[in-house]
Amino acid sequence: MSRTTEAAVKGILLRDYDSVNLPSLTPFIDTATLIVDGISTYATNNGPAVSAAQLEIVERWLSAHFFKMSDRPYKQKSTAGSSASFDGNTGMGFDATLYGQMAKRLDPTGYLKQQDAMNSTRVSLTWAGKPPSEQVAYWDRD
Repeated sequence: MSRTTEAAVKGILLRDYDSVNLPSLTPFIDTATLIVDGISTYATNNGPAVSAAQLEIVERWLSAHFFKMSDRPYKQKSTAGSSASFDGNTGMGFDATLYGQMAKRLDPTGYLKQQDAMNSTRVSLTWAGKPPSEQVAYWDRD
């Protein structure tokens, strides 16, 4: 069950919320609730104690984060040239929006930070060729 409300999330979003079309924030609140339930369980099992008020605030900021991930704001746009670039990048986790960054800061357990670290991907490369001492220069090849 959600800890926060649409009105509370709209209060966080301010001008980032489309007050003309009035999109529902329920799917974003539901998503945030799942993650904050994880924070609550983590706190119960590992400490520190987290109040219901703290969990609601984190859920509010996470809801705003998920909403902005589906409707990313412009970083830069030009009308005549028809070009735009959007704020945030995929693969940044909760750091993709200012709302997600704030949620991480407000999480007293560090759970959100851990989730970001676990979900980040690292690319590695292993050289499968010959070691430099056994390599033949291109111009010396047959």
